[in-house]
Parts: sequence; structure tokens; C-alpha cells
Amino acid sequence: TFAWRPPECVYPEATCPRAELEGGIACAATRVADACHYLCPESVDEGDPVALTPPLTVRFEKEDPRQSWSDILARVGQTLTSYVTGDTVYVHASIGEWKKDVPGSQIRHLEILGADGSIRRFPLAGVERVQIPLPAATCEPIRARVIGDRVYAEELAPIRGGEVLLGAPERRARIMTFSLLIAQGGMIAMIPDRPAEANSPTYFALLAQLAARFRPRRPRLARLAGELRLGGTIGQWGYFGTASLGDNPRRTDRTPAWIRFLFEPAIAVDIVHPVSMSAGVAIGGSWPLRAEEVRDTGRWSPIVAPSVDVRLAVRPWLALVLQGRAIFGERTLAVLADDGVTATRSALRTYSLAGLYGLVVSF
Repeated sequence: TFAWRPPECVYPEATCPRAELEGGIACAATRVADACHYLCPESVDEGDPVALTPPLTVRFEKEDPRQSWSDILARVGQTLTSYVTGDTVYVHASIGEWKKDVPGSQIRHLEILGADGSIRRFPLAGVERVQIPLPAATCEPIRARVIGDRVYAEELAPIRGGEVLLGAPERRARIMTFSLLIAQGGMIAMIPDRPAEANSPTYFALLAQLAARFRPRRPRLARLAGELRLGGTIGQWGYFGTASLGDNPRRTDRTPAWIRFLFEPAIAVDIVHPVSMSAGVAIGGSWPLRAEEVRDTGRWSPIVAPSVDVRLAVRPWLALVLQGRAIFGERTLAVLADDGVTATRSALRTYSLAGLYGLVVSF
């Protein structure tokens, strides 16, 4: 008989490696507390007895992964302590309970950070148990980091009984992130009370918005996110002055530069990777860029501007965006002929529809 005491932390607590003496004599193993006790031979056949006299070479073999090592039994009842000398020590991390495929919160890799600055990356698609190599048997906690759609804080995971005890990844997910949206496109200004001969003007617009995004940690809600967006547009705005009176069709006299300020609460939902949608309602105001244009375009208009957009993620930090936006509250100044001799100046209600495309960068 003899015993084998496994190294602390890195060997499973309820199992024992197979042991075999010289000549292929198998030994029966029993786990008691922190040691494995062996009785050799495992079974006795009828026939001549086999004399076993120390010193004897004992060969151990374990599974998951399969590894073997040897030690010298110098006396009966001795406790051996050797373990995969000169080979890599493996531990495991169970991730079967992780929610890895939630749209917008998908988890793709697990990184193990070494004390020497090395990084080992393990793909997690279709995996429930990760096999992690260690340079030596140790009880030191492992630095681990989850990689996915979201940003996750690093974790110090303890090792117990050959298992790396990783916490639920959502507990380390960053709740708030930031993004910058840059988009351009065109808009059509619809004027219900415009003269019959006047066209609906079309304008260019460039949109920029900085957003703070708040995403829940719970996997059941993690595909939803709330956003607070701050930004606006710079583009064009026109007016119908005296220069276009009598024209048919009648077009805007000029299109000076026009600014809009927008504050927009929004909600986003990840439909299926890599497609997401968001909708918001912005409030703000619009005015001409140059003060000398005020007499032709008006000074200030309070506006409401709801939007809907579709996003296609091409990287965890980069997405293509298509956005539709309506703008209510603006006025178009127009000189209207009352009869063939006199004309009056009016501020006409205007509703604009914009179509924009661009990029959103998250950080």
C-alpha cells in the first residue's frame, strides 16, 4: 500500500489518478480527505503470488487531458507527491451557465493574462468547459478577462480542486459606454401653405451626435439600451424672396447655412447580430449660421425631431447607420403676391423629412 497527495488547488478533489507498478500491476485507489490511498495489486488471481519489494517505480496517469508521470516508491505506506513534472499543468473553467449569445452582449473569447505580460485567448463558441494551461501547480488566482460586444472588467479568479471559479460575466460588464455618430444626407422641406408654383425645397445636412448609452447587465434585458444624445446638424435652409416672384416653378432665392441643436433621449434594441435599431425624440432649436441672414430666414425656431435608425455592426466598436428623421416647428419665410401689384411676407409652417447615412464609433 501507498498514498499519493495531489498538489493543492489544481487537482480535482473527488478523483484519483490511475496507478500502476512495475510489470503492469494495477492498483486500486480510494480518495480519503486530501490524499489517494492505493492497494496493490488491484485484484488477486489464483496462482503463484507475486513478490513486490520496494523500491518500485509507480506510474500515474490522469484524464482530461491525459497526462502521466512516475515516482519511486521507496517503502510500503509511503506518501508520494510528484505531479506531471516538466509538463504543463491544466485546470478548467466551467462556462456552461453563461449567456453568450444575447444580441448586443455576445461573448466570444476568454483571455487569461499571465504575470509575464502574456495573453492567452480561448474561443468560447459552442464551448461549455475551457481547458487552461498553467506553467506550474499553483494556488495563485488567475487574471481573466471576457471579450465580446461589451467591455468587461478584469477578474481575479481563484483555483479550487482543479477548477477556475469564474464569476458571471455580466457582473463585470460596463453599464455605460459612449459613441459618436457622423452622418450626412439630404432632406425635403414640405410646406403645406406654399404657393402652387413653388417647389418643395431640398437641402443638404450633416449630423453629428455624441451619445451616452446605458445597457442593463441582466442577460434578459441586455439587448435593450437607453441613450442620451447631444449634437445637431449643419446644413442649408432657404427662403422665397422677391427675386423669385413671378417664376414658375418658383425656387428658393438662396440657401444660407443653417444650424440645428438637438438633445435626444432614445432607446435601442439589438434584433439579431449584427443588426440593431433605435428610435428617439429630439428637442432643440434651429437658426441661421450668419447673423445677417436672420432677416431672410428668421432668427430662432424651437423644433421637435423624432428619428429612427438601423445599424449594422462591422466591428464591436464600429457600425454603419441609416437614419430617417422628421423635423417639426420650423418656418420658411416667403414673399407672396397678394395681387398683381402688392406682396406680403409670411412665415410658412414647414415639416422636413431627412434621410442620412454614416458611421457610429463606440468607445
